[in-house]
Amino acid sequence: MTEKVFNICPRCGEPFRTSALSRLDNKTRICSPCGNWEAMMDYRFLMNTGSIEQINDVLNILGTIKGKQGITNKHEFKYFEKIETILNVKLEKLNKSN
Repeated sequence: MTEKVFNICPRCGEPFRTSALSRLDNKTRICSPCGNWEAMMDYRFLMNTGSIEQINDVLNILGTIKGKQGITNKHEFKYFEKIETILNVKLEKLNKSN
């Protein structure tokens, strides 16, 4: 009889057997629901940011989320910081082109 081997997701702390690759560092294995969450956050925060106003709106939302550190875990906080960095670079490029 083989034992079922479970890993613990570093993002949510739940056990999992099948994993997804975290978009935070492209190395960390996370559970499938957390992988879906990261994909949805990428879509929500990065896909609809074509203008300076849209980027500023998303940066404000991220600032509010990051301000509530008790709600987000360490992995989520780092993930939001990564999205914030990407958006700041995008904003800088848009400002230079105007």
